[in-house]
Amino acid sequence: MDKFDWIQQEIERLCQESTDYKERAFYLGLNELLAEQEKRKEQIQGRLDGELWSPGEWEK
Repeated sequence: MDKFDWIQQEIERLCQESTDYKERAFYLGLNELLAEQEKRKEQIQGRLDGELWSPGEWEK
């Protein structure tokens, strides 16, 4: 299990345990933010890998 999965599980646990509407809304928003950051991180890593292995980019 990596950090992303662990953090996501903890946020979900906290959300389920929370009885306050505002706290639950916060945890749900936090979970969405975390998922978006993970998606962007993967996109940036893919772009970097593509640029590093593209011979056309080496000459610039």
